[in-house]
Amino acid sequence: MFLLPALHIAMVLEQTTISKRRKALETLPTELYDTFGGAIKRIQQSRGQAELGMKVLLWLHLAYRPLKLEELRHALAVERDNSYFDVDNIPSRKQILDCCLGLVLIDEETMTVRFVHYSLEEYFQLHSSVYFPDGYSNAAETCLIYLNFPEMREHCKSSDELKKKTHNFPFLEYAACNWG
Repeated sequence: MFLLPALHIAMVLEQTTISKRRKALETLPTELYDTFGGAIKRIQQSRGQAELGMKVLLWLHLAYRPLKLEELRHALAVERDNSYFDVDNIPSRKQILDCCLGLVLIDEETMTVRFVHYSLEEYFQLHSSVYFPDGYSNAAETCLIYLNFPEMREHCKSSDELKKKTHNFPFLEYAACNWG
């Protein structure tokens, strides 16, 4: 299996000095699930990116279907206290990938964001309550907040207006169909 060595390499290379890299090499986990746990712990401890990283993992684990990159970016931009959709809060593709330390990737053919391997989904199925105790509530709340933005409440008078709205707000369809 090439996943374990790839995650090990990423873990070692994120260390900033040769000495720290040597120490990381000495403490590499031998089991895949232990490696996942270590990567998630590093995500949770990363300054400024922990919240984004855990939100990405939450959405990939709990979404009812694979999310397109633009759908995920819009979902991640939603914050509890927002009264309108803030386009300046949309994370970049690079931020999404970087904050997850190699655990997620973007399928260039479908433009969906997914876990690096199906075994990570299996890991989250076993540990979901640890990492995402209120995950479904948080996801539903995000959908409802998105649907309640003023931009979403404006009624479409034609199919062209609806197409334009769903193009401008890619998370709209997912939020409307999967909030409950």
